[in-house]
Amino acid sequence: MPCTAIAVVQHAPIGDERDGGCQGFRGKLQKRQPPRTWLCCGCEPVRLPIPAARPAAFDKVIGEQRRHFLRGTAHFGPQALFLAQDKPLAKKIFDFHGIRTPRFASSYRGKLDHVDDLEFPLIVKPASEDGSVGIDAGAVVRGLRELMERVSMIQEKFDCPALIEEFIEGREIYVGVMGNDRPVALPVVELDLSKLPEEMPKIAGREVKWDKGTGAYEVTRAMAAKDLEGELAGRLQEVALQVYSALNLRDYGRVDMRLTRDGRIYVIEANPNPWLAPEAELAVAARLAGRSYVELIGHIVELALARYAT
Repeated sequence: MPCTAIAVVQHAPIGDERDGGCQGFRGKLQKRQPPRTWLCCGCEPVRLPIPAARPAAFDKVIGEQRRHFLRGTAHFGPQALFLAQDKPLAKKIFDFHGIRTPRFASSYRGKLDHVDDLEFPLIVKPASEDGSVGIDAGAVVRGLRELMERVSMIQEKFDCPALIEEFIEGREIYVGVMGNDRPVALPVVELDLSKLPEEMPKIAGREVKWDKGTGAYEVTRAMAAKDLEGELAGRLQEVALQVYSALNLRDYGRVDMRLTRDGRIYVIEANPNPWLAPEAELAVAARLAGRSYVELIGHIVELALARYAT
């Protein structure tokens, strides 16, 4: 879908879905020799043996064709991607900037990198994945045995540290941000999890995001966040802007938060390359701001081009 929209705004896209390799992408670049590129990673959740190698692999391809492309190419910037996908590091940065985030621990094969004083229930997830990879109904644990089993599974299956966070009961909130010198927060979007089956934890796990045709998938939709009293919407947008700046995001991004009943805001993570389908949260936010999907994609392209204008 992004490629179609890019074509509509008079740019010629090279569409290529990668499954972990770059050979096809390299061949297309060499054949087309485009004057500039806009690289968007992350349409479907994928896992490589070393998650942080994803942008590095593309950097290698781009390096081989450096004279033909905008320096850095990836709209989100490799530095921002590295920071955001190292979730424990990102949370430490949030703490440094006074941005509230759930208390957490990070564990890898018996070694603890960071430990806060934690209370059950907890949510356990891979420390360096995105797209809800490694997160499902079993991610929320309420006892020590469940915790140990989940941490072991994460380490064995994904070969990365397990991020252990206090589970925050509350509304699932997304705030998109666009821009560089003067970034702007888009209207607040909520993923309504209230209709999930009673036995399921209220999280945006694999079942909610990717398991089409299931009850969990069908009863959850992203929509304008309602009933935000007083200045709450503005507070959510301000926190999103703080996160965007703290992690050096550029062009566009999305900040995922939890909003408790008493109005506390917890930042769960930042996504420098959120899903860009027309039904995705960023597109929903853009429509709430009066932008069509084509206008959204066109604006992202123009923001990236403006950084390298001569």
